[in-house]
Order: sequence, then structure tokens, then C-alpha cells
Amino acid sequence: MRPTSISLKHVPLIRFVGGRHPRPTHIDSSVKAHPMSNGIIPGGKGTLKASSLAATRPSKPSSTTQSKSSKPYDYVSLNELPSRFKNRPLEDAEIDNVNTGGASLLF
Repeated sequence: MRPTSISLKHVPLIRFVGGRHPRPTHIDSSVKAHPMSNGIIPGGKGTLKASSLAATRPSKPSSTTQSKSSKPYDYVSLNELPSRFKNRPLEDAEIDNVNTGGASLLF
């Protein structure tokens, strides 16, 4: 059975329509940026390559950030949520049921 499965040609289940799309070698000057992209074209002169970003160090976080927001329902941390949305602590019986898979009965 194994030699038969090895000798058969693999046929992928996904069939793509058409061939590969040609990749442009240069950016034509008639190409315009998307209206919501602030005039930046991918691979254009206003962009950076990922390899150049890998060498830079991450910036330090700002010390002026506020933990409390001015909006009444805008929360930054899970600790700021009301108690009704927090997870309740696990009981010992519940922990035992999870650890044993629920197979043992407690009398």
C-alpha cells in the first residue's frame, strides 16, 4: 500500500485560475497612491525597507501616557474593568475536575 501512495503524483486540491501575475521591475510615474495612504507608494522613495528597520532599536515609551481615559467606557488594562467583567477565582473542586478530566466523582 505504501509504495502505491508514494508513486502516485500529488494533485493539489486548490486550482488557481490563470497564470502568475507579472511583477513590475520599476514603478511607473503614472502610478498614483491610494487616496487614504498620505501619498506613499509601496517601494517608492518615501518608504523604508524592512531590512533597514531591523537594525534600529525600538523607541522608548512615552512617560506622558495616562492610565485613565476621559471616556467612561474606555479601558486600558483588564485591572480597570468593573468586577462583573473580571474572571472569578477558581475553586479547588473545579481545579480537581479539570485535572482529572471530570472522571472522578466527589462524595
